[in-house]
Amino acid sequence: MHIGFITHVNMSQLSEFLYSEDSKRASKIKGSQNSPLLNTLPAWLKTENHISIFSFEKDIRETEFHGDNLSVYLVPARTIGIVPWATFFMTERKRIVPIIKRVQPDVLLSQWLHTGHALAALDSGIQNVCTVRATPLRYAFENLTFNPISWLFQIFYIFTAFLVIKRSSSLIAVSDYTAKHIRRYFKFRGKIKVVGNPILFENTNIDKKKNYDINAPVFMDISGWGRLKNIKKLLKAFWHVRATIPDAKLILYGQDLGKNEKGYDWARANNLDSNVEFRGFAKRLELNRALTDEADIFTHLSVVETFGNTIFEAIATGTPALISNIGAPPDILQHNECCKYINPHDVHEAEQNMLELVKTHGQDSEKMKELRCYLSSEYSADKIVEKLFCILTSISEQGGGR
Repeated sequence: MHIGFITHVNMSQLSEFLYSEDSKRASKIKGSQNSPLLNTLPAWLKTENHISIFSFEKDIRETEFHGDNLSVYLVPARTIGIVPWATFFMTERKRIVPIIKRVQPDVLLSQWLHTGHALAALDSGIQNVCTVRATPLRYAFENLTFNPISWLFQIFYIFTAFLVIKRSSSLIAVSDYTAKHIRRYFKFRGKIKVVGNPILFENTNIDKKKNYDINAPVFMDISGWGRLKNIKKLLKAFWHVRATIPDAKLILYGQDLGKNEKGYDWARANNLDSNVEFRGFAKRLELNRALTDEADIFTHLSVVETFGNTIFEAIATGTPALISNIGAPPDILQHNECCKYINPHDVHEAEQNMLELVKTHGQDSEKMKELRCYLSSEYSADKIVEKLFCILTSISEQGGGR
């Protein structure tokens, strides 16, 4: 079967799957961060289906790349937040739809509701389905500020999501939590299949290399700056933890969490940067190394979490986690006792549970191994591809996507 993915991509991370000359060209395009779907690409290519990827990208010329059973088609896009607010990506859609029709995949799988990719898939007339990775109304509510530009963006975001949902007869959601949101607030009456994100276990090791020191525990988060990821509350809670354990350390990875970036500047201005390492954006191998070699406890207090890849990848390395009781992760983890589930807005509760995890560290190692085994069986890349392939085959044969 010829399967089309329409999603944002990081071309440099796809270069290894392309022919030599195309690989060299692709490695020079920075692109976006990969969507979780593309983490399954090696598993998809093993199925010997032909995969075509279609994407909008900034600052590129219209171009295409090829590899064994893989093709990538890019079209130029303007900066999100200027013209597309008024046009709903009409210019980008007019450029990419003819390419999709020319390539003619049997079925399309689009990603996200708001980036224009799903609307382009619907415009193409090819049977398609969109993977919903967000809870649009909750996301918009949590992101609202007194800035009028923020209000405009949230209105644009919700309306674009509404257009996709209204035009779709079936959807894929990454969690039951996400599916319930779409049904409840958007009154969607079509089919919703739940297929989670892939959790990559290949480079993780549950046997920690470091010796645990109860007097110098290392906390870690892989997140990003902003209201949704709630790093301000984590920094405040960690400040209180250090009143009890002065040698505790917090490591932060993610967007705007590097030195001299937004998170660092805010922490410095509020005297909350002591014993905090701001490492910023890092590649997956570096994150897995830090989780295995340095982290004792993973702390992730996001106020909106529709799946929770970073949480599960931490657990895959045997790292106990302190996470929000809001969103999908508690249900996916079946409220396993290896983790603590707290109100992400309560700094005192976060502090107390961080201290509790320091005391009980290592006591649930067997349960941690059982949890890792469960996640690897349900959310491996091969398992996710198997589920998605069944859905796409059904849509292609029955015409059930649009």
